[in-house]
Amino acid sequence: MDVYSYVDSHPNASQADIVWHFSTLATGALVFDQSTLSRKLRDCPKMEARVNSNPTALSSKRPRIVTRPDVERALYLWFLHMQNAKGEIVTGPMLREKRSRFEDEFQVPEKERLLGEGWLHSFCKTYNIREHRRHGEAGSVDTVAVEAERE
Repeated sequence: MDVYSYVDSHPNASQADIVWHFSTLATGALVFDQSTLSRKLRDCPKMEARVNSNPTALSSKRPRIVTRPDVERALYLWFLHMQNAKGEIVTGPMLREKRSRFEDEFQVPEKERLLGEGWLHSFCKTYNIREHRRHGEAGSVDTVAVEAERE
């Protein structure tokens, strides 16, 4: 993305000049040749769209394919609400159940639903979600008693 912004800010620079500029940087030098730059410049709109749709897109080699972006967006917003507004710790089973409920709400056909657990790892990796275990007093809470008390 730095190369793309440099190209945009220096429209009269040749590709050879751009390659030379990035190879001579004091910190963070990038070594690539002119043919690689040419190929990547052709893919610029595709790459920018990929970055805009996924916050960690550049850390993976292949683009992540999302079959239902509406369900994924709702699930991510729910996760943020639970984590930030309520201070709850969201676990894998909670995410699976909530995705199932969102698929019901959005009336996703049965053949398009994600039934396995394979999507969960890539979802958590994409949005940098980690499951934290509670230890000490917080980890020793009897969840059955808490649910009974809530009712």
